[in-house]
Amino acid sequence: MREEYGPAVAQQLDDGQWIPEMAAKNYVLLSKDKRIRTTHRAAVVAAAAKVYLLPDQSMRGRDMAARYVRHRYRIAARSRKDGPHIYMVGPKTLDPFKLTTPS
Repeated sequence: MREEYGPAVAQQLDDGQWIPEMAAKNYVLLSKDKRIRTTHRAAVVAAAAKVYLLPDQSMRGRDMAARYVRHRYRIAARSRKDGPHIYMVGPKTLDPFKLTTPS
């Protein structure tokens, strides 16, 4: 987001705005804000976004990066499929978050 919008704008953007904009560009969305799965679920679904979330915002930056690097091949493979989807990026697994509710 910083590269796309610049640092000042990126920090001010609401998730409901940047999620569809980045999904429209077919970007894979990496975030440490696990609230996206609940608060902005509708935006993820409407935009068919491909989202990968870290479960712990208090992780150090290098640990966050290491977690994504560790799962890069799994993320790439899952991201070849159409969205929407949300995965929690755990220490050893990518865990899907169910986007639909049972009928």
